[in-house]
Amino acid sequence: MKRISNVSIIAIAVMSLAMCIACRANIPIREMSYAKKDISAAQKVKAEKYAPEELDAANKKLYESHDQAVKEDDKAAKKSAEEASNLARVAYNKALPLLAKDTISIAEKSIGEAGEAYAERLAAEEYHEAEEALKQANDQFQNRQYEQAYASAVRA
Repeated sequence: MKRISNVSIIAIAVMSLAMCIACRANIPIREMSYAKKDISAAQKVKAEKYAPEELDAANKKLYESHDQAVKEDDKAAKKSAEEASNLARVAYNKALPLLAKDTISIAEKSIGEAGEAYAERLAAEEYHEAEEALKQANDQFQNRQYEQAYASAVRA
């Protein structure tokens, strides 16, 4: 019984110490979380392919923010996290139109190949749905609705 009590006391002491360290200052957790979210969004639109410099810069700024937070330079950490978030959004905005355009090209090629394989007669409904989705993707791309254009091209 005494051993369990000692373990409990030690566990409570360790948790209390961890809480004190975590609460030591104004770590910019919100800004760092937003930066990570924005980096993840950029990765979803293949920014590593279409905007690698911007994505790398965003990741470096986020790591820099972590290092600054460890060194208890909270203002610099917040600034670096905000810069990381901005760079990730730049990467996202650069990558998305390129991804949409490439996906439309792949859809056009696939539909062309399906047409050569007589899909218009053998799978008429699916073929026409794909053509309509491709037309919609091209229209959305022209209207700068890149997320929708990408989704329509994938559907095509």
